[in-house]
Amino acid sequence: MTAIKAAFCRLGQSGFLPEPSNSADRCSGSRRAITSSASFDSSLSPAAVGGPSVLGSLCCASLFGLLLAFGPAPEAQAQTLSLSGPANENEGNSGTRDLTFTVSLSSASSFNVPYTLCFSGTATRGISNTFRASHDYQIIWNTLLYSGSNCVNDTLSASVTSDTGIKIRVRGDTDIEPNETVIAKLSLTPTTGITLGASTATHIILNDDTTARVTSITRQTPSSSPTAADSLTWRVTFSEAVQNVDAADFQVSDTTASLAVAGVDGTNAYDV
Repeated sequence: MTAIKAAFCRLGQSGFLPEPSNSADRCSGSRRAITSSASFDSSLSPAAVGGPSVLGSLCCASLFGLLLAFGPAPEAQAQTLSLSGPANENEGNSGTRDLTFTVSLSSASSFNVPYTLCFSGTATRGISNTFRASHDYQIIWNTLLYSGSNCVNDTLSASVTSDTGIKIRVRGDTDIEPNETVIAKLSLTPTTGITLGASTATHIILNDDTTARVTSITRQTPSSSPTAADSLTWRVTFSEAVQNVDAADFQVSDTTASLAVAGVDGTNAYDV
């Protein structure tokens, strides 16, 4: 009882409890207090603890004490939806590869978060199952070819913080062309408590094809000159492998001889 009274005396000093009329019931050194007969004995009537006004003050004081103990509820932090893309890579000379664009939420949400990802850029998109010669990439959605518009509508499910279901499939070729871009743009369907972070990611398809050049032309047979031989062979070497090389690619002068071309196995050279 003494401890309870002391606690109420401290509340009384804060001005939350009424001043007792009996000076004997004052707390030592305090301006305000409750009567010393107050207790939590259920047999006491409201009058025994100072009447309804004191009880109301006690209720308010108890609520105030809880607020002080636990403090105000923290403000909810806004969650951020962001986009990141794959690193730039060489195109390659053949085949395909899938590259991922990742949509991330800064922390898990208790509800679904819908969003849209749109693609643009200088690279040419294909929508048919088979790549055509002029197509550089396709959109893949959840492992399947997406043949719709350039925008994909998707949803980040509740409690999930990242989505990697949207990809691009890049085709390798041997065409000599400039570097090409695939630009992904993220937009957010208005959602309470969700803000948009990094919303653009650009992937550059790096051209790795160059024009082949002749690095050397050497006389093979006969190696000496002048000669009375009926045929001469020169070996022409290129900087990289080339295809479809034939007699029409060469020209000789001051002779009526015909030309024949044969590739040298395992090299970038042709004998003419």
